[in-house]
Amino acid sequence: MSQGASRLESLEKMLPTMPKDRRLRYFLAVEYRKAGRPADAAEQLRSYIDMAPTEDVGAAWRDLGLCLEELGKTSEAHEAYREGIRAAQAHRHGDLAGEIQALDELLSGR
Repeated sequence: MSQGASRLESLEKMLPTMPKDRRLRYFLAVEYRKAGRPADAAEQLRSYIDMAPTEDVGAAWRDLGLCLEELGKTSEAHEAYREGIRAAQAHRHGDLAGEIQALDELLSGR
């Protein structure tokens, strides 16, 4: 078993005992995405966004947009990117807002 698989399995085992731990959901989303499971990652990112303080959601919106792109859900990806840009700008995370804007523009160019 690879280290990534064991990390994913460990996180999955923790989730039933810690369902309200938003960080666990974010870490699980990262591992799902690495494992080629963007739908599962998107589900965990949505849960994270619902639970997290608004200043912590810009990167999660970016990651959700990437997952939605992988799933071929272009319009939903654009919306996630727009939400991420708004969240990043609202909390003065200019570099993150710029990164998300670039991703959205790349998606628009496809």
